[in-house]
Amino acid sequence: MQLRLATTDDQPVIMEIINGAIAALKQVGSPQWQNGYPNSTTIATDIKHHVAYVLEKEQTVIGYAAMVGGADPNYQHIDGQWLTSGADYCTIHRVALASSVRGQGMATPFLKLLVDRAQQNGYHSVRIDTHRLNLPMQKTAVNAGFIQCGFIKIIDEPTDPNRIAYEQLLTPTDNH
Repeated sequence: MQLRLATTDDQPVIMEIINGAIAALKQVGSPQWQNGYPNSTTIATDIKHHVAYVLEKEQTVIGYAAMVGGADPNYQHIDGQWLTSGADYCTIHRVALASSVRGQGMATPFLKLLVDRAQQNGYHSVRIDTHRLNLPMQKTAVNAGFIQCGFIKIIDEPTDPNRIAYEQLLTPTDNH
């Protein structure tokens, strides 16, 4: 499996993956991603800002995630405590796998590849969050080395803003 920056050519397959993940979350009764987010504008913005990553297996895109550097406004207040302070972290958002590979153990290696990229980019830690009903992502975060730090509230989420927040410490490299 290989991680690479997404391009505009990837957007149709990324949206297929995102829409499949939205349907899967709905099927298990989770309100996460059920309000029109993420959408094609979100993904286009991720690509434009060079924070969009795809996971490929045998030249086929099978996963998507955004990895955004710097302080995340949603993470300013936590019911709990982050492992680090300051803004020298990146956040992984919008993690989704193609329905054809969901449940095949691809999520943990995908997160680990993203964490490795964050480390290569010189970040001190990586943060991620998920909904309390998203049990697969909770398990994946822990399996990928994240530590649960507490609970945050998503600013632009009016119906159910509460999320479980995780962080993983990194040893930065000199490859900025």
